[in-house]
Amino acid sequence: MGFGVVHPTLPARISFALVALGALYLLAGITAAVKSETTYDTSSPSAWELPVLALDLVFLALIQGHHSRTTASLKGE
Repeated sequence: MGFGVVHPTLPARISFALVALGALYLLAGITAAVKSETTYDTSSPSAWELPVLALDLVFLALIQGHHSRTTASLKGE
């Protein structure tokens, strides 16, 4: 079951947050990739890999939270 089963559309607040997080993720990911490709020392991670990891964790937490709420809503809890 997807989000569309329970909600016909995403609220504007959630849409804006997803676009903003996606834009940040795109910026950090491209910057981290460029830094890793243009740096000779590949043994140490770049400082731009931390925001990418943090945004990955934010996306995972949001997905898990919304999944749990949707499951509880469908169970009638």
